[in-house]
Amino acid sequence: MTTKTFLSQFGLETLRDLPDFEALEDAGLLSREKLLAGDLLSGLAGGGIEDE
Repeated sequence: MTTKTFLSQFGLETLRDLPDFEALEDAGLLSREKLLAGDLLSGLAGGGIEDE
């Protein structure tokens, strides 16, 4: 569940204002290939995302 406080902290009105996967991918914050390969989740579990 997302709270109004969370949305407010990021200047959002509704959940629809959150970026979609493609916008996050374009910004370099997500990688479909790494997600499918399991690399992204293992990087997060290791304490951070490695620079490419």
